[in-house]
Amino acid sequence: MYPNAWMGKNFKETEKKVLILGESHYGSKDEIGKVAFTTQGIVEGYLREMKYLFFTRIAKTFGCESEEEIKEFYDHVCFGNYVNVVVDKDDKQRDGRSYIKNKKQIYNQELFDFCKSKSIDIIVCFSKEAYWNLPSGCGEDQGKETIHRGKRSIKIKKWLYKKGALELDKDLLVYGLPHPTGWPGYDAKLIYQEYIKKEFKWSGNRGRNEVH
Repeated sequence: MYPNAWMGKNFKETEKKVLILGESHYGSKDEIGKVAFTTQGIVEGYLREMKYLFFTRIAKTFGCESEEEIKEFYDHVCFGNYVNVVVDKDDKQRDGRSYIKNKKQIYNQELFDFCKSKSIDIIVCFSKEAYWNLPSGCGEDQGKETIHRGKRSIKIKKWLYKKGALELDKDLLVYGLPHPTGWPGYDAKLIYQEYIKKEFKWSGNRGRNEVH
C-alpha cells in the first residue's frame, strides 16, 4: 500500500472497520515510481476543497449526498491505495496496471499487514484491477451481482477471507467495484440503491455500521 493512509478521526470507534481501497496515485513525471506525497494529505486536501470527483463518488456510493454527509463518511473510514508509489496514467510501462503486474505479491503483503494492524473488517475496492489481483487461493467466492438500468451494466464482486487465512485474526470481507471515474456509466446512486444499502446498514452517525 501507498504509505500514510487516510485514517478518519472517528475510525477507531467504528463497529465495523472499513478500508476504502483505491488503485494508485498519479503525479508529475519526476514523481513516478516514488513516494512523493501522502494519501493522508491528498484526502485532507479533498475535504477542504471538495474538488476530486473520485472521492465524492465513493461517498455517494454509500448514500452520502450533502457535503456534511460526505465529510462524516470520511471521518469514519480509512482510505488507501494498493500501489505503493506514484504512477503515470498515460504511460503503459509505468501505469498502475504495469506496477501491479510486477509487484502484486509485495502489495498484497503490505495490504494484509495493514488490515491486521488496523483490525479491518471490510475492504471495498474501487478498482477492479486491485480486486482481481488479491490472493485467490485462500478465500471463498461470495458471488457477484450485475446491476442493470437501461444500457448500463455494473458488476460487483464479493470475496471472503476466513479467519486464519493469510494469518488473519478474524474474517475479512472484500467487495470489488469499478473505478468511479474510470468506468463508463458509473452511477453512484444506482449502486447505492440497488446494492450497497442492502449490504451495509449505517445507523445514526456513520461509525455505527453493520453488514447484512
